[in-house]
Amino acid sequence: MSNRIQCFPSLFNEHSKILILGTMPGVESLDAKTYYANESNHFWDFMYRILQPDYPAYQPFDFDTPREERYQFLLSHGVALWDIIKDCVREGSNDSKIADPTFNDITGFLEGKAIKAVLCNGEKPLIYLRRIGQLQHIRIPVVKMNSTSSLNPNNTFIALEEWQHQVTRCLNL
Repeated sequence: MSNRIQCFPSLFNEHSKILILGTMPGVESLDAKTYYANESNHFWDFMYRILQPDYPAYQPFDFDTPREERYQFLLSHGVALWDIIKDCVREGSNDSKIADPTFNDITGFLEGKAIKAVLCNGEKPLIYLRRIGQLQHIRIPVVKMNSTSSLNPNNTFIALEEWQHQVTRCLNL
């Protein structure tokens, strides 16, 4: 029997305009105690390319960048992070292996905050929002994005373009 795993605390401040909603951190992220720590995940590469206009075109994200620096980078650009699942049982990192989840109160979290949109990192967060009845109570746009996971079969350049369009649009709401 596997032990229950827990998500990280939400990452946000009073200037956050976008909530990027994941499912549950993977094993590498949980071990590193850092959102999106798996180097094959495109999340940090996408965020730096989108939010830092002078980011070198052919330079992959440097995963030696300290967690606090990454987090401050997102917060300084109005981006918040959290996960729909509060805790669950899961073997490995694949969302398809999630069992017995309990959920975070995303609707309650959004109340009174300056967040203007929720970007779901992949389809699963949106599925869970619907399943648990929270989606109908969220009064801001909720957008399903191509997952930044390397397991996403879609073209990475198309996914980056989609993320760039939506992040830029939502930061300007």
